[in-house]
Amino acid sequence: MLSLTGALEALMEFFKVVSGGVLIGGAFGFFISHITSRIDHYLVEIGLSMVLFYGTFELAEHLHFSGVIAVVVAGVVLGTYGKNVGMSDLTHEKIDSFWETIAFLSNALIFLLVGLEVSRIDFLDKGWLILGSIIIVLLARFAAVYISLAFDKSIPTSWKHVIAWGGLKGSLSIALVLGITPNFEGRNLLLAMTFSNVVFSLLVQGTTLKKFVSLIGVK
Repeated sequence: MLSLTGALEALMEFFKVVSGGVLIGGAFGFFISHITSRIDHYLVEIGLSMVLFYGTFELAEHLHFSGVIAVVVAGVVLGTYGKNVGMSDLTHEKIDSFWETIAFLSNALIFLLVGLEVSRIDFLDKGWLILGSIIIVLLARFAAVYISLAFDKSIPTSWKHVIAWGGLKGSLSIALVLGITPNFEGRNLLLAMTFSNVVFSLLVQGTTLKKFVSLIGVK
């Protein structure tokens, strides 16, 4: 079992990896947003967005931070702040179409990679751990939704149920776990649990969401 010191060190390392990714992604997202505000050519701006995402990932990984988190934050900043301060309607339309295509291809590649990885994993041997992880993730989702929205009276309680049950997972979760070094002892278990949670959210939560909404009478 992990000692208290080991657990604290792991927690601090996790905080460092995530916060470092957030800072790098945010800083470069704002920087590129200001550059694009001075340019009115959608091909150049698409090129700058590619430089932004590739550059933030490589820099974050080089500094031992989360490259995936850095790219996500950079994308959020460019797609909100950057869009408002300097993107024309044409640029916004073109850049959305470009990255929508890239996202589709990336999702297909990620699921192909995870398919190759999980083919070597014995899921039956980890069945109870996987089931436990699904239950814990669901409970954590419901707790996070209800606690964070507890003081917001504008959102009906029935909507909170839908928000909680509608927490679908996808390629980002898988990309994060695929980024773990193969030398890590618990990598296969984490991969199995992550893949199972994604499949459960898509096949169970995703397919029952419409009936769930009708059942609780959301209007």
